[in-house]
Amino acid sequence: MKKSTSVRDAVKISAALVLSCAAVSGYEPSLINCVQPADQMPSTIEATIEHRFSQALEDPIATNIFGIASVDLEVAARVWKGLELSTAYFTDNNELDLTGRYSQPVVKDLLDVGAELQFFNFDTHIIGRASNDYYLAAASLHPFSDRLYLTAQLGYDGFYLYVAPSGSILVKCTSMFDLIGEYTLGHDRIEGMTENAWSAGIKLNTWGHQFKFIISNTTAIGSRNAAAGANDNKIRLGFSIERLFRLKED
Repeated sequence: MKKSTSVRDAVKISAALVLSCAAVSGYEPSLINCVQPADQMPSTIEATIEHRFSQALEDPIATNIFGIASVDLEVAARVWKGLELSTAYFTDNNELDLTGRYSQPVVKDLLDVGAELQFFNFDTHIIGRASNDYYLAAASLHPFSDRLYLTAQLGYDGFYLYVAPSGSILVKCTSMFDLIGEYTLGHDRIEGMTENAWSAGIKLNTWGHQFKFIISNTTAIGSRNAAAGANDNKIRLGFSIERLFRLKED
């Protein structure tokens, strides 16, 4: 009898942990650099740190693939349903971004749309610091009970004056494991960027966190930077860690 009670207690504790994990996380699908329109949970704050290592896997073994990295630090607040405000700092070019993003479901459980306005300030290394705006529109189709997300987006860079279309796919293999792929048409718009940017990765959803493990041909972080293209098609590693905080319970 005592052993049976212990087993029941263990089951209850395990169930409570699983439910707590789901309640703490509350994550919607997210991509690597592209924007995923989603019905975000209001009254939440998300902190993100991202790394993209500049050393390519194809380079000589003697070099350090975990050496120099591009780093992004970001904090996003979901003010109310569908609206997100964020600020980010990129070590590349000492860039500071302020972004407003709004998402809205058009067809429940099938189609979401979103728009983004971003103000950015960065070091051009030629004319000093410069500022401008980035505009983005996106649409996401997610049939098959939200197991598959197909997303298309179109961005416009007000500084470099180009339009960049992107496409992405996200496959939810389980409630805790996703596969992600992205491709952006953006080469030859900036000197030296001769290739289109692509990224692929896996995402793990755990106790209030999301972990992404990434391969890519660019060190760019974020939709606007990926739209600039890549220097080559060599494979580089990257990762991101996201933590969600709920400000109030439903």
